[in-house]
Amino acid sequence: MVIHFDNRLPDPMKLADLLQQSGSAAPERFPDRTPDTMRVIAAYDCEQLIGFGSWDSENGSLTEGSLPDTIVVLPQYQERSPIDMTISKLLHARKYSRPGLL
Repeated sequence: MVIHFDNRLPDPMKLADLLQQSGSAAPERFPDRTPDTMRVIAAYDCEQLIGFGSWDSENGSLTEGSLPDTIVVLPQYQERSPIDMTISKLLHARKYSRPGLL
C-alpha cells in the first residue's frame, strides 16, 4: 500500500463514491471547483480515492488543535494508518501557503 496525497479537488464521481461508502456528508456539499479560500487534500491508494479533507478560510481560522471543516476516510483505511491525521496536518500546513503552492 502506497498512499499519495494531492492538493487538488478530486474527480466529483470519486468524491461522491467516497462519501457514499463512508456514510458521510452529501456530495452536493462540495463544490466542483475550489474557491481561492478553500484548501483541500485528497488521499489515494493507487487510483482509488480513500480520503478527503477540506477547510475554507472564510469559515474561520484553522489553528493548532482545531479541526478542518471536513475529513472523510474510507472505513477500511481508518484502522490501517493515520490518514485522517496526515490530511489534518497537511491542511494545517497549507494555511500558511498561498493557493496553488502546496
